[in-house]
Amino acid sequence: MHELILDKSISLPATDVMVGTARRFAAGILVGTPVVADAELIASELATNALRSVPAGGDAEFTVRVRLSTGLARIEVRDEGPDLWRPGADQVSGDDGERYGLAMVSLLASRFGARRDRAEHVVWAELSWQPR
Repeated sequence: MHELILDKSISLPATDVMVGTARRFAAGILVGTPVVADAELIASELATNALRSVPAGGDAEFTVRVRLSTGLARIEVRDEGPDLWRPGADQVSGDDGERYGLAMVSLLASRFGARRDRAEHVVWAELSWQPR
């Protein structure tokens, strides 16, 4: 059983510079775990995916949530964009390879998924390890 240790979230403006903030947020919560490097990459890729999903301009935001449990970390990114990308669907779309990052997330994560929650699009990934 995974006992919840910490559950934190941060809402950020949907701009490119906030991808680094999302990455640092996840790393700060998971520092000292064996999955911190993978979590940084996953947070970065999920945040980048959210930026592609939300309408350009305006006051669009995305939210990063990190849940740390014994031997398990879950990273979620929520946005209000219309795109609901599903793992297992075409992993790469377009000539620019814009979905390669999500394919990488699916390789790093123990579990990976997406869902529509009310008017929000949520993409999540879990990383697990054997606790000491």
